[in-house]
Amino acid sequence: MPEPEAPHSDDPAEIAGYTLIGRLGEGGQGTVHLATAADGTKVALKLLRADLVGDAEASQRFVREVALARRVAPFCTAQVLDTGLDGGRPYIVSEYVEGPTLAEVVRNEGPRTGASLHRLAISTVTALTAIHQAGVVHRDFKPSNVLLAADGPRVIDFGVAKALDLTSTLTAGVVGTPAFMAPEQFGDAVPGPSADMFAWAGTMLYAATGRYPFGQDSLPAVIGRILTAEPDAGRIEDPALRALVLDCLAKDPARRPGAGEALDRLLGMSPRATPRPVIGKRTMWIVAAAVTTALALTALALVLRAPATPRVTAASVSPSAKGTIAPSTRSFSVPSTTMRVYEAESDPIKMASYYGGNGVYVRQQGSMTFKRHKEFSHPYVPSPDGTRALALNNYSPDNGPKTVSIIDRPTGTKKVVTVSSERGVWAFAPRWSADGRYGLVTLSLPGASGDAWTKAGYAIVDIARATAREVEVEDAPGGLLRFFWVGDSVGMWAKDGTIRLYDLSGAYQRSLANGNPPEQMDNDPVSPDGTRFVARCALTGTDLCVHPVSGGGGAVTVPFTGERLVGWWDDDHLVVWRPKGDGYEIAVIDLSGERLRVLATTTDKTQGLFHFTRAAI
Repeated sequence: MPEPEAPHSDDPAEIAGYTLIGRLGEGGQGTVHLATAADGTKVALKLLRADLVGDAEASQRFVREVALARRVAPFCTAQVLDTGLDGGRPYIVSEYVEGPTLAEVVRNEGPRTGASLHRLAISTVTALTAIHQAGVVHRDFKPSNVLLAADGPRVIDFGVAKALDLTSTLTAGVVGTPAFMAPEQFGDAVPGPSADMFAWAGTMLYAATGRYPFGQDSLPAVIGRILTAEPDAGRIEDPALRALVLDCLAKDPARRPGAGEALDRLLGMSPRATPRPVIGKRTMWIVAAAVTTALALTALALVLRAPATPRVTAASVSPSAKGTIAPSTRSFSVPSTTMRVYEAESDPIKMASYYGGNGVYVRQQGSMTFKRHKEFSHPYVPSPDGTRALALNNYSPDNGPKTVSIIDRPTGTKKVVTVSSERGVWAFAPRWSADGRYGLVTLSLPGASGDAWTKAGYAIVDIARATAREVEVEDAPGGLLRFFWVGDSVGMWAKDGTIRLYDLSGAYQRSLANGNPPEQMDNDPVSPDGTRFVARCALTGTDLCVHPVSGGGGAVTVPFTGERLVGWWDDDHLVVWRPKGDGYEIAVIDLSGERLRVLATTTDKTQGLFHFTRAAI
């Protein structure tokens, strides 16, 4: 787990008798705290959002379901120690495991190979064997739920996804992380242990390649590949492990090996055609043997490898992050500009809209053509699932309401929501929350010269209710820079060189150090997986630095000589705007500053605002 940060001002001193001593992380499900039990033992306490499980009866059902996880034998898992309700909010207490996640290690140190990958496979499938034997299905197995502790890998968060699915009023039946979900999780079938094996195989592919098994571009594209495409497992050198991973990625859950059979095959104790065994005493003997083997090998590996949480520098960026950008396969001119765009179908981001001075040009679905909309005043921003869009309607800052349209993309129908009626306020930069439940619109009241804010705030748009709440923050930043999402919080570039985080009501939460804003930034500074942000290394320099959102660890310095940053291409690459010959180019660079591909060229430095989207075009 990451290094804890200090408790926030609104954190309680204790929960259910556990004393809170720091925060380990925060996400869509709730907040994870480092705490101590009555005997002084350190534990990880996860306090879930109250709205995730609905009423009191649903909360009790959640607690009963999670309590099943306490039956899981502690083979390569972070043991669940306690669960209950505190003030109506469910909490889960588990063993505190020190060490980074598999996602962090692969991102910072590169893919796992050879014996390291085999140890990881044995330990994690051992954990799934124990989990399944207890009658529990993980349902959210992924690289960030595997901790690489000093005594070997540990699997965390098992059983939580199923409990949420059974009790939540918000999840609509699909719980998990789409990139690692099995095909049946997108349908009506109730996912069982075989879904965990699919996710396990995807996680092993990620560990071996540093890439998501079915890509990480738009959600519809990823789901489409999960349902129809076969991933490339050629980077797994061991033929037996490669065959097992491919078997576990079968589209038909009935064809996937169970955890016990997979463990047999990893230990060389079961031929490929052996029927799936029933988990029992024999399998648990194998589990014990696997744990002994894995721990012994891991101890040797720890002598040879770098510390678990090294300082990340440009030199330590994984070489696998280089050369993985697909070449462009098509190009088109952008109307009313001098820009030409070069793209490939597999690109994780594509141009969706831009402001051309006489209206907003919106890219038509499934094409490379744009349609002008005079009624909009800012780029049109598709939702994460691609079904809707947000667009600010034309307004006068000095009078009249500032409104945003929630647009149904297939039909074009709109719901118009007022985000501010205050005289003189500017409204711009609509943004979607990751779950698509909320919109975010930046509001500002410029000073007399128009180059600084005398008042700053934002509007939170409730998409389902088509309503908005205007929020004013205490400390206006120095320039016209937009608000943006940082997980469930709202971020703002502050005057003191930090990024200030607020909740949806405008209450200050904490600050991220090293938040020096770029000279100009078109999209947002937070990486797609939400773990890192990019900023200038110094307030007056041009080099970029990538920092963890958690506040721990070191920075990656990205050499850069331009002034304009577009945003993130994927979790390991940035998109920048920089001089080229007599004009300018928009290019993908890796975190060592190397240019990998050109996305667009133009001769006009003053080209207007534009938006690249991860949603389906």
